[in-house]
Amino acid sequence: MEVTEDRTTIGLPAPSVQFSVLWKGVCLIGQYGRESGGYHAVATAPVAGRCLVGKTRPIGP
Repeated sequence: MEVTEDRTTIGLPAPSVQFSVLWKGVCLIGQYGRESGGYHAVATAPVAGRCLVGKTRPIGP
């Protein structure tokens, strides 16, 4: 699973957050946030073994 930061570089809440899961060779990618009009999702092929391109944040405790 991958997820983007939920804060901007100046510490404000991010207008939207993207998240993904690689499952059976398909990326399930979602976006949620007030600026994106709620929840959206798409299924697509991974790129270089990843679903989100760019920096993502660690998940877990």
